[in-house]
Amino acid sequence: MKRTFPLSLTAERYDRIAAPIRKRKWALNLLIRGNLICSLLFYIAYPTCIMWMLYTHDYFTMRALLIPSVSFVLLSIVRLLINRPRPYEKLHIKPLVAKQTRGKSFPSRHIFSAFLIAATLAFVYPWGWIFYLPAVLLAVIRVIAGVHYPSDVLVGAWIAMIASLFYYL
Repeated sequence: MKRTFPLSLTAERYDRIAAPIRKRKWALNLLIRGNLICSLLFYIAYPTCIMWMLYTHDYFTMRALLIPSVSFVLLSIVRLLINRPRPYEKLHIKPLVAKQTRGKSFPSRHIFSAFLIAATLAFVYPWGWIFYLPAVLLAVIRVIAGVHYPSDVLVGAWIAMIASLFYYL
């Protein structure tokens, strides 16, 4: 038997993870809804945070706008250059979450955005750290769903944390 790195995703490993979820309709629905709800949470929280910061004339509004925006554009360019195939392309698996995108898997922009938004909220509000919980959940869901490799989400989160250091400079 061929030995692989514990975090590497193979078709066999993915099938072992996905099979119990596919068998249970409620589990599949939970995964799909979890992906949607976590994503929507960040799409709502970030603009709401920015609007509140503009309303209160918060000193860090420009940082909260520029750092994520510039980082997002730079990460998007890197993804285009790397253009890593997604697990469902390379491993010929059926993802649990419907996705048609080709390539641009590494690093995960979904997870990058979630972690950078969590970092922004944690920097601005004392309670903002709580957004790291759905960010981690979303990272797990994206791997289980078969749309990202573990390395995609780990590097996406890591880059977001590096970018978030610029809030403190």
